[in-house]
Amino acid sequence: MDERLLNACLDYKYLLARGYNREGALRFVGNRYLLSKVERLLLYRAVFSPEEVAERRKKLIQASVLRGKTALIDGFNVLTTIEAALRGDKIFLCEDGFVRDLTSIYRKIKINPLTFRALEEALEALRELKVGRVLMIFDAQVSRSGDLSSSVNELLNEKGIRGEAFTSKSADSEIVRLEGVIMSSDSYIISRAKELFDLAGHIIRERFKDCKLIDVAKAIREGSRRCLGDFLRESLEG
Repeated sequence: MDERLLNACLDYKYLLARGYNREGALRFVGNRYLLSKVERLLLYRAVFSPEEVAERRKKLIQASVLRGKTALIDGFNVLTTIEAALRGDKIFLCEDGFVRDLTSIYRKIKINPLTFRALEEALEALRELKVGRVLMIFDAQVSRSGDLSSSVNELLNEKGIRGEAFTSKSADSEIVRLEGVIMSSDSYIISRAKELFDLAGHIIRERFKDCKLIDVAKAIREGSRRCLGDFLRESLEG
């Protein structure tokens, strides 16, 4: 992360920590540092106030406690993140503990060969995690989502995994309504969930060893310490 973008992250976090509106703070910081659309998206998806970080992280559960639980999977959210890693796109470990990409936000969701590779990775991980049941929900508005749901159901049967996939016209609301551990990095869902597991992040960290995660939280911590050190040094020298 270059110095300009890191400073933008630090300023954005400073404003969020003092209660500024996310959109307003992003506009101010983005204009000050002349951030591109993608850079602004990085700040918006990866940087949070200390209160938001604590609230989101306390909902995350460990892989070790998933055994026997129902996995509620935000289908396209999880698969598109895994797809991004398979394509070699930049992947970010965000302050709230979730792994996210940026490119899937701009890409129109299209079911392609990478989608099925991502699906295989997801189902294999779920089998290894020994979840009790899988419910994978897809947005019905996406073209061919019904076909993908059928393919998931066939694969679940082949792999001996209990569960089902289906489409919904209000997938986010459907996921939040159901009982189980939600697997999504979507902010709307995270804010309303009780228990969360970052399935895409787990797969990328555990199975994609060549994928280099850009740790935004670490960059901000180190940047903050450096700024404090510079301030103290200048104060003492002055």
